[in-house]
Amino acid sequence: MKKINISAIVIFALSVTILVLAGVIANMYDGDISVPRFFESNIFFVIATSLTVSLVFFVFSRLMFPNNSTINYENFPSTDYVVDSMKEDIGKSDRIICFTARGDTATKIIDRHLSKIKPTSEFIIILADKDNPSLSIRASALNMTKDDYITSINSQVANIQIRARNDKINVKTWFHKQPICFRFIMLDNCIYWGFYEDKKTGTVTDMFKADSASVVYKAFCQYYELLRLMEGWK
Repeated sequence: MKKINISAIVIFALSVTILVLAGVIANMYDGDISVPRFFESNIFFVIATSLTVSLVFFVFSRLMFPNNSTINYENFPSTDYVVDSMKEDIGKSDRIICFTARGDTATKIIDRHLSKIKPTSEFIIILADKDNPSLSIRASALNMTKDDYITSINSQVANIQIRARNDKINVKTWFHKQPICFRFIMLDNCIYWGFYEDKKTGTVTDMFKADSASVVYKAFCQYYELLRLMEGWK
């Protein structure tokens, strides 16, 4: 249940309590402190007033805090679950943007859902550049040398290019020099994202999903457009 709905219920309960107490106190001054008698004559007034107060609060909350400012995220324990989740979404999307470090996630998407990717879709895979300043840090976190990490990236690029040629899908491979701290997969109607953890490959760490109406989706869209300018991608 959303936080706003819970708040409205709490306000309703408090309104009932306050009105009942006020009625009982008023009756005390008339020499009658019978709670049952109070309910016999005032229960409909209490409920109606309480509902009105709750409704006013609820409407005010919806105006001040619209639905898209309170987001319910989906959580996935690894990339495998994410790739399975996007099974339906990916076939509807005209744009697939995969921002990652080495390309394992992008390869999984191609392996699992190649047949669902529309021939006209723009499929952009963005990997860490060999001159990325944080590449050595990420390689060290995985107990790898920088050269081994670069070799791993080149291997993924080669695999992706071969699959793209053989299956005639429109794949662009770009490279970034941004800190290697998170990855995301952006589709037309949602985004999946997650953070890299020390000593763990990205494919085994948690990822999250939010729809295109969310603040998260809009933020990543802005980030992507900014990167295009900074990195000079065409």
